[in-house]
Amino acid sequence: MASTTLDTSFKDDLEHVNKWFAFLNDVERTATVYSLLQCLNRVQIRFFSTVLHQMGKTDPVGNLLSPAHPDVCKY
Repeated sequence: MASTTLDTSFKDDLEHVNKWFAFLNDVERTATVYSLLQCLNRVQIRFFSTVLHQMGKTDPVGNLLSPAHPDVCKY
C-alpha cells in the first residue's frame, strides 16, 4: 500500500471539516456528501465506489437492503 504524509495545514483543515460534519443531521450529511460527489473525476468515483461496496459487505443492515431481500426495501 502506498504511504504519504499530509501537510499540517491540510490535516488541521480536515479535522475542522470532520468536526463540522459531525454536527450535521442525517439529511444535511447526505446532501453534503452528494454535493461533493458531483465534483469527482472518474478515478475518484471508482475509488469511492469500491470503498462503499466494501463497507456494504460488512454492514449487517446493508445485507437486509440488498436485492436478495426485495421485500424489505420497497421504493
